[in-house]
Amino acid sequence: MATHGITSIPTTDGLLGTAIAISPDGNFVCGWDNQFAFFASGWIVNLDDSLISDCYITCPQDIYDVSLTGPKAINYSISTTCAAHPNASLVLASGLPSGSLFPIGTTLVVHNLVDTNGTVLNTCSFTVNLTDTYCNPSNVNTSIEPITLVNMADINNVSSVSSILDYEDFTNIIGNVEIDSSYTATFQGNTGGVFDDFFRVYIDWNQDGTFSDVDEVYDMGSITNSTGLDTIHTSGTITVPSSALVGQTTMRVIKNYLDYTTSPCLVSSGYGQTEDYTLNVTSNPNGIESITAAAIQFFPNPATDVLNINSPSIVNSISISNVLGQEVLQTNTHASFNQVNVSSLPAGIYL
Repeated sequence: MATHGITSIPTTDGLLGTAIAISPDGNFVCGWDNQFAFFASGWIVNLDDSLISDCYITCPQDIYDVSLTGPKAINYSISTTCAAHPNASLVLASGLPSGSLFPIGTTLVVHNLVDTNGTVLNTCSFTVNLTDTYCNPSNVNTSIEPITLVNMADINNVSSVSSILDYEDFTNIIGNVEIDSSYTATFQGNTGGVFDDFFRVYIDWNQDGTFSDVDEVYDMGSITNSTGLDTIHTSGTITVPSSALVGQTTMRVIKNYLDYTTSPCLVSSGYGQTEDYTLNVTSNPNGIESITAAAIQFFPNPATDVLNINSPSIVNSISISNVLGQEVLQTNTHASFNQVNVSSLPAGIYL
């Protein structure tokens, strides 16, 4: 205390006892002296700005970010003001510098402002919180009006009209899509009576863990007065953008009462449901949306030994099934002209 101009303490034992409070500006400290509680005297000390530093560090707010692929580069900025010590320097005391690859989880970052003698003049801290999951979808009122059908690409999921869950995780169901291709998506659901429910689809094409980009949102229209078990449905077109990354990503479907939901993390009206699916994005080397059956040549037909398949596009795999839908032959390839040995198959009709 003497270093701050306080040289004497007028209490019975010369001690202040325990402080109990400090003012918001840091100038006033108060407490009780070291006596029996009933007789203890109160005290207050005015530090008169003696503890306030003229050197400041301005840290960012705590940072929250998402990465589905592991550590991610996080940038932040820190500013300092220290007229009394113009040669003071900023020292990283804990955590990682700006631009570093931060790990999944919470990292505490601490910076000190240090003078030329190594004395810490001021300090600041913040956390970098990096998650590897999407935002948790929720329903503000938890009034569930279930989605009962999502049909797109290889996805054809019929879910329960009696569901009591505001969120259903169907990411084990995978739809295969190609870049620069378009797909019709169809949806059904229970509207809870004579009401309008709107379907909005979010797809994380750039796989950054968010659905914030403008080309990641698709409005699919609405349904009215549906039980979820009738034929009432809505359909729309989803086009995979050229900028989409190859690999698996998440498609989120939100059904919302009265209007499209305002957030990919929320059934904003309080009436509806959210479902997540997985899309497997592949490249389309020719930039074409589809190849008609007539454009692919199969010969000879019927075939007894070798079946020739000539396609205008690269074929990645060939699968042959019997009339029961059972796969009887599968081969991987990467060519537009392929020959498949079918001599081991019994005579019959195959797809």
